[in-house]
Amino acid sequence: MSCDVYEKLFISFFMLRVLALLILFSAGAVAQHEEAVSAYVAGDYDRVVTLTQTSEQAADLALSARAVLAGAMSTEMGEPALSALKQAEALAREAMMLDERHFEARVQLAISLSLQARPMSNRQAMRSGLGQKSRDIAREILAEDPNNIYAHGLLAVWNMEVLRRGGRIGAQFMGASRKSARQHYADAAAIAPDDGSLHWQWARVLAATNARKYASEINSALNASVTAQTNDALEEVMQGRAARLKTVMDADDFVAAKALALELL
Repeated sequence: MSCDVYEKLFISFFMLRVLALLILFSAGAVAQHEEAVSAYVAGDYDRVVTLTQTSEQAADLALSARAVLAGAMSTEMGEPALSALKQAEALAREAMMLDERHFEARVQLAISLSLQARPMSNRQAMRSGLGQKSRDIAREILAEDPNNIYAHGLLAVWNMEVLRRGGRIGAQFMGASRKSARQHYADAAAIAPDDGSLHWQWARVLAATNARKYASEINSALNASVTAQTNDALEEVMQGRAARLKTVMDADDFVAAKALALELL
């Protein structure tokens, strides 16, 4: 047998070994991702991060960011820890370095920036530009994926939060409006009518703005939230919060409803 034949056989054998290793690696990566998804659904967010934070796959890093945010938002009261929000931001940006157009990564980045701006004063929030950046990311996502419920939901809340904090003048300056808020909520609800977290967040921001004025819309959203099917641990947390706010709203205690809505996420 000639040297050329031996060389070709060696190369073929080598390529088969490489292919086999790639298949095994891919299978392992898929299995690890599936385990991480199962851990997320169960609410074991630390496990999700352990499995995904050092991955070289954008989907894994985006899931890691989502898990960090879910853990931060599951705290009973008060604002999420800034360290957790920064960690989620960093993970989302890492994912985007691998795939700059990755929808999930961009959604988690927008959410983390929005939550960082939430406890700031109006002046601090304006100077930071975090709220505007969050809005811009959500708008960019919708330009590419008009049915992205997370971007619609984020913009529904963003518009109402700007109105709540800045009034009409602030809203005009930032390009926010009640009409836009309602449209984004309506669009998201049409796409995913059984998403309890979406309905909870809409009810919460309305109650935080003016529980008496928006009572009818709040009650409608709360009813949709508490009757929705939950698919993971975070949705169960949000549904529990909706039930708490509903109890207060049913008692027509609008002052307490606003206070509770301002405390919760």
